[in-house]
Amino acid sequence: MNIKLQSIFLLITILSFFTNCSNENSSENGEERDEEVTSRKTEEERIYLHSYNCLTVVDRCNLDILKLYGRDSLIYISSSEFHSKYSELHASLTPVNDSIYEVKTTKYLQFSGNGEMPFYRSLDTLAFDCAKEFANNTLSMTYENGTTEEHTLYGEKNKIPFNRYLFNSTNDHLKLRFGYQHPLVEEEVELNADYMANVHFGYQSVDELFYVVISDSKIKTLQYSEDAYYPEGLSFALKRYDDSPLPRGRKLRR
Repeated sequence: MNIKLQSIFLLITILSFFTNCSNENSSENGEERDEEVTSRKTEEERIYLHSYNCLTVVDRCNLDILKLYGRDSLIYISSSEFHSKYSELHASLTPVNDSIYEVKTTKYLQFSGNGEMPFYRSLDTLAFDCAKEFANNTLSMTYENGTTEEHTLYGEKNKIPFNRYLFNSTNDHLKLRFGYQHPLVEEEVELNADYMANVHFGYQSVDELFYVVISDSKIKTLQYSEDAYYPEGLSFALKRYDDSPLPRGRKLRR
């Protein structure tokens, strides 16, 4: 009887040993697969950016940022609080050769102020247009003294009351937020509009076609010129993001 028990115990011990080995190998293989997936995703999704003009008069530096999804598509976003501009371009890629790609715009969103008369003003009311996609979003307006008001966007046509004692001259500014989150940075998109700004907020039909050169460390438009202050057409040259902290505590959306 004791010999039988010892034999059973020995058999159980041997089976447990092989089971543990199998589990360990499965665990190791699973970890390897996870690492491969993570590595492949990192390779397929790359971030390129350039942060500049970190002036003391703005809360956010100018930021040009691009996310590359493999070699199929990209999102390029250029924003400037100082110039009250935000543009977001979604595009598809078609290879020309190993490094040059044709870029065709599929969606374009723009927030801007161009120095002309902005809103239609009637005493204490702002009237402006925005894309219908933002209907029912909350419009947040912050005056220079820190006072913030919130209103609901009703659709493409909006009439919003404002405090005409806090916003009534070319020296006054309004920070406007439309409830739209930056796709690549953890923040809400914001316009710093002055009294003479022509605020535009919405999608545009843009048949933009250009070319980019992609390398492991950089992406740039084919016609990029470092000497051209306002080059013709879309132009950028961005370095691959190296995980270093962004100015003013900004964080990338993961």
